[in-house]
Amino acid sequence: MGLALDRWTSQPAVSNPKVYAGTALRALASQPRHHGGVVNFAAALTAEVSRSEDHDLFDLLPTHRSSIGYRRNQTNYMIHPDASFTLEYKGKWHPFLLEFERRATTPKRIPQRLASYRRYFTSGWAERDHGGRKPGVLFVFETPESETAFLDVADATEGLDVITANAEALAEHGILGEAWILPPPHSLDRAPLAGLY
Repeated sequence: MGLALDRWTSQPAVSNPKVYAGTALRALASQPRHHGGVVNFAAALTAEVSRSEDHDLFDLLPTHRSSIGYRRNQTNYMIHPDASFTLEYKGKWHPFLLEFERRATTPKRIPQRLASYRRYFTSGWAERDHGGRKPGVLFVFETPESETAFLDVADATEGLDVITANAEALAEHGILGEAWILPPPHSLDRAPLAGLY
């Protein structure tokens, strides 16, 4: 009983008094902020596309509609992106999966986070699920430091190109602007989303 209660304790953590000591309560407390990040991204994307003559947006779906099930080596797997959408630029369309990332920002958690996407892409289902095109996997971070830490680890992950941005770059350049980068060995110069596919 003590362990269950500890998970739900509302006392401040010893290491950081700004967060709850109870892991279950801490996870619940972070949900509104994460949800707000996803909703704000979707709203900004919709607004930017509506003002652009060169872009169009299709099938912007929330988390519960974006989940993808697939089979690999006689095992069923699921990935749960925060959102998915198809973006058209000058008649050329490309599917995207969005992750508004607040947790996978440490060297221990990043490989775990990328493993599910790598497995999906190497299964062959990514192209079949998206009309013959591999979707771009967008990771959006709250800070430039979190994005840099993620890119340092993602660099070593073969078979998966992720596209990253941070809240600061998105605020300055917009979602359709020069806010996005691919991990090394690609150039670390930021580019518009349409320039990466």
